[in-house]
Amino acid sequence: MNSSAAAMAEMPATPDPEVVRKGRGKEGKSIRRASTKPKGNSRDRYFLSAGQPGEKVGIGRELNSEQEALIAAFQEKLTFFVVTEYRVETRSKGINTLLVKEEISRAQ
Repeated sequence: MNSSAAAMAEMPATPDPEVVRKGRGKEGKSIRRASTKPKGNSRDRYFLSAGQPGEKVGIGRELNSEQEALIAAFQEKLTFFVVTEYRVETRSKGINTLLVKEEISRAQ
């Protein structure tokens, strides 16, 4: 028997109670962590696709919010893109230079 098979055989059949408490609410029901509500300081930008699905990717008209993008994409039978814009800055750390991405604030 190889070492990975032996390691799998030694794992407990039930998860540690601490893991269950962190990942679950009531018995057997998972907790929804992601929210579909827009963030107040969201830097995401929403665009309808240009063209039809399966064609070459093109970005069409920009919309103000995810809700507007959802409605327009549904009405026009298109897909939409969520884009986050970044600027690349350099930072020196000792003799090394690092490239760091910084989100660009969306003007509202």
